[in-house]
Amino acid sequence: MVVVSPEHQRQGVGRALVQHVMGNNKRITWLVRTGHDGASGFFTKLGFSTSSVAMERLRVSPLVDGAA
Repeated sequence: MVVVSPEHQRQGVGRALVQHVMGNNKRITWLVRTGHDGASGFFTKLGFSTSSVAMERLRVSPLVDGAA
């Protein structure tokens, strides 16, 4: 998970973090989950596009089912 606090957004911090994590390997397919409004626009600027093939299975919160 990569998060930039609001007071540091729009300064290139998020872009630098994502680019560092992704590196230069063009053989890897990256999937991201955007968690708030505006995030999809940010990732679009980094070359991501909306996909209809990604699926997810949410983990169960330990607080809900009592599991550790």
